[in-house]
Amino acid sequence: MPWVRVYKSFVAEVKEARFFSLLADETTDASTKQLTICLRYVKNGSICERFFGLREASNLTGSGLANQLLATLTTAGIPVSYMVGQSYDGAAAMSGCKNGVQKYIRDKYPAAMYVHCISHC
Repeated sequence: MPWVRVYKSFVAEVKEARFFSLLADETTDASTKQLTICLRYVKNGSICERFFGLREASNLTGSGLANQLLATLTTAGIPVSYMVGQSYDGAAAMSGCKNGVQKYIRDKYPAAMYVHCISHC
């Protein structure tokens, strides 16, 4: 399947770059709760930002979403310890300083600085 080659190539690029930033957003509609995941990294001196995946979100709390994001990256073989940035919208579940995704990830990976998503300003 061609998408498997693309997926493996993308994971290899992120691993080669070593350091990356996580961009994610939770969207809910009448039928689905989704988690959109993108990664930003540097390749050959250029910044690359690529769509990584769309997952169904079962737990919409900050800790639940953080655990799902970390598990998704780990399952793909991306070393989460190389995360140096994270960016989300202003929703409390994502960016909250007490119970948001950014807080739970920073507790585990202090180098993963949180920056509010510029698209949501």
